[in-house]
Amino acid sequence: MEYLKLLLVEDSEGDILLIKDIVSKSEKVTLCVINDGQKALDYIETTTEPPNLILLDINLPKVNGLKLLRNIRERKLFKNTKVVILTTSSNENEKSAAFEAKANDFITKSFDPFEFETSINSLLFNY
Repeated sequence: MEYLKLLLVEDSEGDILLIKDIVSKSEKVTLCVINDGQKALDYIETTTEPPNLILLDINLPKVNGLKLLRNIRERKLFKNTKVVILTTSSNENEKSAAFEAKANDFITKSFDPFEFETSINSLLFNY
């Protein structure tokens, strides 16, 4: 796996801790965590070094994930950044909206931590 700069935009402390634990097992992944939509929007609008991969929760405080995704896709600097939507919902309309906004993938968060960890590992180590 090549070096990976990962941005996690997530407000669930449990999911943040789990993803931090997964990422800590690799020396080739650096992680930046932002826990609300407005802070993420500020980051996206001001960074000069975009991440390779963004794990983006849809249901965020202040600015929702779909609005963030649309903003990311409007920026040339982020044209090579992959965005994977994370959500607890299995709502097909939400999934369709994410793909219409040009998400690269969609992961439904499992209530089983092992299953969620397996999904994240598969994503990170097949990057």
